[in-house]
Amino acid sequence: MEDAASNLTRLSELEEQNEKNQKTIIQLQSEVISKRDEEIKEMKESLQSAVQSAVQSTVETGMKSYASVVTKSCKNAFAPKRICSALQTVAENTERKKNVIIYGVEEKESEALSTVVEDILEEIDEKPVVRDCCRVGLKKADSIRPIKFTLRSQDLVYQVLRKAKGLRVKDGYQKVYLSPDRTVEERAAHRMKLLEKKQAAADKGSKDTGTV
Repeated sequence: MEDAASNLTRLSELEEQNEKNQKTIIQLQSEVISKRDEEIKEMKESLQSAVQSAVQSTVETGMKSYASVVTKSCKNAFAPKRICSALQTVAENTERKKNVIIYGVEEKESEALSTVVEDILEEIDEKPVVRDCCRVGLKKADSIRPIKFTLRSQDLVYQVLRKAKGLRVKDGYQKVYLSPDRTVEERAAHRMKLLEKKQAAADKGSKDTGTV
């Protein structure tokens, strides 16, 4: 009987010890998991911080480069000479748009150009005040220099040019035509456009007649 009681006591002690060991193991596992979570969290935070730092550095470098380019461009764009040149170009273009060029008027030794221009404009029922009438270019024996004159406003220029096609049906003015005062670049572009229209008309005529 004593041996049985002793064995029961021993068994109880072992069970109790086993329970304590299991609790200890569980506690240790929890501590390990918690420690691992903390390490992972620290790694994530460290990585995020490194990425943010790298991005911020890249952005700051890019902004500095952009600011440098913009500053340099602004300095060049707003340099006094450039400003004066730009203003002069604008003023010249504005004044040029008030000019009209007349082609095809025969030159004479002594000619009153203001009267010549006024007579042409009367043919299309226009009587504006004209000024600064002059021949353009160097005088040559084999060519007729155009006449340039100025009106008060761009609106008057537009009105005169719009009605200038009426000269085609006027006796003595079939070869006279008016145009805006174009720059060299504008004249080249206009000439190209006329050539394209002429070519398109020729192509259409070939198709209509069946010729190649």
